[in-house]
Amino acid sequence: QVRSLSQVSASPPSGPNTRRGGGHGVGELEPSVVCVDQPSMPEHRRPQRLYRRFVQTALRVGCSLGSSHCRTRGGSGGGSRGMARPPSQNDRYFGVVRTYSEEKGWGHVECAAAHAVFQKDVFLLRSACNGQAIGPGALVSFKATMGNKGPQASEVSLLPAGAFVVGGEPGNPYTAAVKSFNEEKGWGFVTSEEIQRIFGKDIFLHRRELQEQQQLPGPGDVITFCVEQGPNGQLEAKQVQTAGGDYGATMPGHGGG
Repeated sequence: QVRSLSQVSASPPSGPNTRRGGGHGVGELEPSVVCVDQPSMPEHRRPQRLYRRFVQTALRVGCSLGSSHCRTRGGSGGGSRGMARPPSQNDRYFGVVRTYSEEKGWGHVECAAAHAVFQKDVFLLRSACNGQAIGPGALVSFKATMGNKGPQASEVSLLPAGAFVVGGEPGNPYTAAVKSFNEEKGWGFVTSEEIQRIFGKDIFLHRRELQEQQQLPGPGDVITFCVEQGPNGQLEAKQVQTAGGDYGATMPGHGGG
């Protein structure tokens, strides 16, 4: 028999079947009976407090068990809390090898985008490096899968030194053509054969990276820039300059309009 919350006694019962709870003022009778040992709280508020504790515990357990974890919605923006989207095995991440033991054959990769999803650095095994010479400070791209002990890197590719900016160190300059740019939204993408060979994807370009005197670019316009990861791990064009001070030049295979 289970007593309803409205039937919970205003004072703790006593008797041979009563046990005192530890730390939270909750006593226990038989497994089917729960009572609240808080005589100073008005009787009508005790069920509400018990319910709040139940909800808070359920939320904590749900967040800790969810594979996508709780994080700030939008990655780089607002302060509201929400569930991250479930990780996809096709997502490719970019990071820096922070630790690696050649003797043990394993280490860890630091990556902002992967950390936002998995809440920890990514485990790196020698077997995932395909014979490439990996060491601390190396820049890599990889996919991530969940192992027994957390996220684990797979399909690892070693990137050229300086491929993107890390820790304030200067990155390699790239020359690429604007693939698209939405003047109303103020952003677009740039690409080139070199960009596709190294990163396998286009690079995000935002209007704020252009100098004040620069006009907004259009498809086929050529710019030079460095690549940096944004707060959510997106690859972004930084230190943007126009080729020759103007957008007149175009990359091979890209029309000017």
